[in-house]
Amino acid sequence: MKSTTSALSAPFVLKVIGYTLLVSTIIIYLTFLIPLQWQDDQWVFTTVPQLFDRGMMPLIGIGFIYMSSFLETGSLRTEGRNPFLTGRFFAVVLSGLLGLGFLIAGPAYFVKSTQLETTGVDRLAQQAKQQEQQIAAQVQQRLMQLQEQVKDKTKLDAELKQIGDVITSGQMNGRKIEGKELEFLQKSQKDLQKLKDDPNYLQVMAKDATDQELQKLREGAKKTEDGARGEAMKARLRTGLGSLLYAIAFSLISWLGLAEMGVFSRR
Repeated sequence: MKSTTSALSAPFVLKVIGYTLLVSTIIIYLTFLIPLQWQDDQWVFTTVPQLFDRGMMPLIGIGFIYMSSFLETGSLRTEGRNPFLTGRFFAVVLSGLLGLGFLIAGPAYFVKSTQLETTGVDRLAQQAKQQEQQIAAQVQQRLMQLQEQVKDKTKLDAELKQIGDVITSGQMNGRKIEGKELEFLQKSQKDLQKLKDDPNYLQVMAKDATDQELQKLREGAKKTEDGARGEAMKARLRTGLGSLLYAIAFSLISWLGLAEMGVFSRR
């Protein structure tokens, strides 16, 4: 049996869904935007993406309102009615405001995120510099310790003999040694023997150790910096260009909606 109850009709359901989405969007956006802190780079960087992620809600809501209006009257024009008293007028005005908002938010996010990226990269560079200084200090401290060991020939000979015995037996503290551990002991034996023959070799060891540590540090810092720049670029493209697309979509809907309602043709 066909129902004639308007409250259960498709236009009414679409209108309820559309206005619910629009009102929900207004509430959510106000919670994000109050208090407004456009001068705070971090606030812009975190707030604009959240607004962008919810940009589809009002777009769908406006679409439902348009569909309900068309299903009710068979036309999107408002002949014989005051367009300022229709719910669709509220929807197209809100669409225009959202278009303006996204038009402002997109470039603002792009600028602020670039500034934050520069600050972050500078901070990473400063941290890397501090770590380089720490490595240099640690190497210098180790160099002084080795210089004391080199002076004590008896202790140096004992250490060489101990390492040699371990390498020969292939065991240390009752367990078998192999692979990288064995290679490390062999290198240590070779370095100690060179130190015994030529105490000046200590400077070469210190330089090699410093260069190796600095190379690892710089490679890690560059990888971190490249990763940070890449993520920042992806975020700018996603949010910046996405906000621009939303700005175009909402502005077109607003302009076309007002034109179809005959607002521009009225005197």
